[in-house]
Amino acid sequence: MKSALSGLRGNALQKEALQRALQKGELPHAILLTAPDGCGRNYAARCLAADYLFPQGGPAAVAVHRGQSPEVLLIEGEGLSGQIKIDRVRQVRGDLFHTGLSSAGRVVLIRDAESMMAPAANALLKVLEEPPGEVLFILTARDAAALPATIRSRCALYPLLPVPNEECAQVLQDALAEGQSPELPGFLAAVYGGRIGLGLRAIQSPERLQVLRDAATAAKASAQNDRYELMRIFSGYEGRGEEERNRRSFLLGDLFDVLAAALRQEPGFGEKQGYPGKAPVCRFLPLVQEAAQALTRNASPKLTLTTLAVKLTNR
Repeated sequence: MKSALSGLRGNALQKEALQRALQKGELPHAILLTAPDGCGRNYAARCLAADYLFPQGGPAAVAVHRGQSPEVLLIEGEGLSGQIKIDRVRQVRGDLFHTGLSSAGRVVLIRDAESMMAPAANALLKVLEEPPGEVLFILTARDAAALPATIRSRCALYPLLPVPNEECAQVLQDALAEGQSPELPGFLAAVYGGRIGLGLRAIQSPERLQVLRDAATAAKASAQNDRYELMRIFSGYEGRGEEERNRRSFLLGDLFDVLAAALRQEPGFGEKQGYPGKAPVCRFLPLVQEAAQALTRNASPKLTLTTLAVKLTNR
């Protein structure tokens, strides 16, 4: 029977270790899957949950993938803050101890666990210290270091990595819609460094792809010391609504990734193509990070982006 985890691209060693532990019945009661955005940490979590609960596959395993299984209790961030709150952890803890388990067992999936507030982390720690039988806890996070040491120490860590650019480009090639450029997969694989999920989002969303194109244009404007062009691009990202906040976050994240691709000297991202060289990129990257961090602290979008444009063109 083909396991669900086999559908995860790359990360052969981690997949083999998890599959071997599942087959031998030696899987730890708590697993922490870490990876940067776009590397499939939450996809891998669903695959692992399906293999744990329904190793035979079938409709029940498909329901786990779709987030429709009653045997998977999901804990994730809520509201504008996106934080995991103690009430949800307590609710799930109560369900574990006061409702019957099916013969398959149960999975508690804690998505992006670094967003747990301290009281929620403490509540989770109590159940991790004395877990009920036949329950698997799967936590995902961008970085293990963002979790409290008490939580990390009770989980088996499995870090996931991006796939090689060539493999990423092939996956994205298969996802191209009619009329999209055949050069797009290679461009996305290079920008995102093999992070398939980010590339797929750009292919599937014209709006998301336009943000990336704006970021690439901004990188070239920085190389050419064209402050006017930078100001023109950034002016479209100064709104204060939730959607605008997301677009602005994507823009700065993409700008960082484009500059990083130029630093790595990915094909198509050299000075001949209009991108900055290594020396200016090393100066630009901290400036972009600084602006992104300021915006998370509710700094003025217009002032922050204007200041970034000035700094990027201050020779």
